[in-house]
Amino acid sequence: MGNTSRPKGLKPQNAGTARCRKYFITAAQVLSDGDVVSLDSAGTLVIGAGLPVGVVNGGMIDGTTGGIKATAEAGDYCFVWDDPATVFIAQITSFAATDPYTTRSSAACYDIAGATGVQYIDAGSHAQDAMKIIGLEYEENGVKSVVGAYAKVECRFNLLKHVYGVIA
Repeated sequence: MGNTSRPKGLKPQNAGTARCRKYFITAAQVLSDGDVVSLDSAGTLVIGAGLPVGVVNGGMIDGTTGGIKATAEAGDYCFVWDDPATVFIAQITSFAATDPYTTRSSAACYDIAGATGVQYIDAGSHAQDAMKIIGLEYEENGVKSVVGAYAKVECRFNLLKHVYGVIA
């Protein structure tokens, strides 16, 4: 039986031990739970630009009322799993048995793709080299993903491409 295509962004493998910190959001941003985010030049969160800082945990929070928001304004914030060593679970476009452990170079890393709320790992793109695949993970129905399209995988940020990662 094949894997199910149901991208939902990234989730930490063990949320109970993953570090999560508060970050302010750039005005007019729309961020969803599981989105990979970066920092802009002002140090506030944006989607799709620069080195990743982490993954959004929950929604955007109104800086005045504390309620959940659909679009950010100045002063709004969210919580981000930002430890570069955190292992995440995500969907990948295609997984081959030879993908993990083949090399420590960024050639074995892949890009994040997809709209807010439904991000996934694009195995056909290496422009950002943001995510390193560790191995297969379980589908939502409890069955282990299989080699092929839409596999759920364990992954982590490429430490050379994370804001808090290592410097080459």
